[in-house]
Amino acid sequence: MIERQGQDNASEWVFCTARGEKLTLLTNAFWNAVKEAKLIWAEAEGDKVKKTRFRFHDLRHTFGARLGMAGVDLKTIMEIMGHKSHKVAMWYQHPTADHKLKAVKILDQVPLIFTTEKNKALELRVVSNG
Repeated sequence: MIERQGQDNASEWVFCTARGEKLTLLTNAFWNAVKEAKLIWAEAEGDKVKKTRFRFHDLRHTFGARLGMAGVDLKTIMEIMGHKSHKVAMWYQHPTADHKLKAVKILDQVPLIFTTEKNKALELRVVSNG
């Protein structure tokens, strides 16, 4: 698209009107892309069916959630996304089931605590003394 823009249009804007002017309203283009990508679905809400569609804000939410799942610390996510508190940044953190499974599997790499006979005997004493 950028290469085509340079060839077909003398505009300084990557996304511009047919006359090369800056695009200031992306609403129609966004909703057309949502429709084309079939990101509209129906949800049952009691006895009614409500149509729901992908919202522009969902892109921001996905960005924050994926940063968290990639292991980026909360402070960095807060600063990148412009949040003033960790509570707001936490709204974006929704680890997937696969992400949670990988987190638990990290424990497979931790050495066992009771690997010697001495430690096993100590464990038995602690358990029996309550």
